[in-house]
Amino acid sequence: MKKADDVPRGRKARRYLTGLDWVMASLDAEMRRVTGGGNHSQVVLCMDTRLDTGDLVSQFRKYASVFPPLGAGIGRNPWNLAPYWKTTPDPDKGCLEGNVVELKTDEDLHRILEEHVNRTLPRDRVCVRPLAVTCPSGTRFVLSFDHRVLDAFGAERFLSAFEESSGEAGEPRAPSDYLRANAPGLTRWGDKFRGGRFVNRMFLKLGQMPCRRLMAPAAPLPAPFKFRVLQFDREASEAIFERAWNKAGYLMEMPYFLAAATQALHSVFERNQAEGAGYSVPVTTDTRPHADPLGETFFNYASFLFFQLPLEHIYNRVDLIRLLKGQMYEQVQNRFPLQVAEASSLLRIVPRSVVGRIMTATMKPRASFSFSYLGRSGYGQDRFCGAPVRSLFHMPRVPHPPGLGIFFNAFGGRLHVTLAWLAGLAEESAMEDVMDRLRSTL
Repeated sequence: MKKADDVPRGRKARRYLTGLDWVMASLDAEMRRVTGGGNHSQVVLCMDTRLDTGDLVSQFRKYASVFPPLGAGIGRNPWNLAPYWKTTPDPDKGCLEGNVVELKTDEDLHRILEEHVNRTLPRDRVCVRPLAVTCPSGTRFVLSFDHRVLDAFGAERFLSAFEESSGEAGEPRAPSDYLRANAPGLTRWGDKFRGGRFVNRMFLKLGQMPCRRLMAPAAPLPAPFKFRVLQFDREASEAIFERAWNKAGYLMEMPYFLAAATQALHSVFERNQAEGAGYSVPVTTDTRPHADPLGETFFNYASFLFFQLPLEHIYNRVDLIRLLKGQMYEQVQNRFPLQVAEASSLLRIVPRSVVGRIMTATMKPRASFSFSYLGRSGYGQDRFCGAPVRSLFHMPRVPHPPGLGIFFNAFGGRLHVTLAWLAGLAEESAMEDVMDRLRSTL
């Protein structure tokens, strides 16, 4: 007898949205309402070599066109109302026309990158958009990606798969097993409702401490995001990781980085005279298994941890790290990221616009800034189109609220830090101070 959770096979096999997929799709709808732009990000590959950027963009668009998730929209099964991805037979819908830019000076590079990530992606389908920039310091290949179909690790993995395929003869082809059909997820209701109760209790607990927030002034839409990027060389990165392990424990970089980020951002909240008893920080965490085939490139595997940091702990980093580790252990022990994944599947019956507004109302009093640390890179190569890759970093548009986030990622033995904020949330000089503090205190 066929079980309800058996994966469908054959002509009518579909890829259904998980609860985490639905959360990201709802965030996209809400960010379009609040900021005028969707829930997307971009990853930047830096090479010291000048490449043939026109051919590079053309080859990437040809490669991306063979992956049906790109260009897909969202539909509902008429029998069980479960949302699923409606793929398109039109290959050009998934990868938008890429830009090629040649700069005579590196001074304009940051502006070009900011403008690219603030360009809105289509609402009705999920897409990627490439950009190739040549400048005196080399080449930058940039991929703007829709968080409805790719998370940060998945975007890196997709670029890695493109590099792996670059030496193959003939037309690009998608691997046969990269897109797996899945069940609609309409079983195990007990687990889902228990997860919902657990998450609800957690949010009630988080609401007990008034958290500090930055208030964005009213501004015409679309409201752009601003960025600052800090890149450490291998020697400095090695020293930072050694300090993190000495102070927080082996492989405990995340609490160390979050403690440093909180202390650095504290000055911004002080300068803006933000009220509250401390900081509440949502932190994204990857729920993928350790083995990551291309079949786990697309869609979302990011769940969340939440941390509360009272002001009395802010000035002592050792104390702050101890507090963070205690809260992290408690949430991991209670399987909170998996509980969020279970609970979020209950929201799939609710329209995305409504879920987005619920999330805004929930997060507004519970999020001071967001934090991410991608400790393992999905880009498994050391070259891109024949050129050595010097560095790789991300520029994420941060959901608002809080509209302020800090992203750490490691690649090739180098640490990268990106600070992102909604324009008008704070003065640029204050954000420069944050990066200066991190440079000197990490």
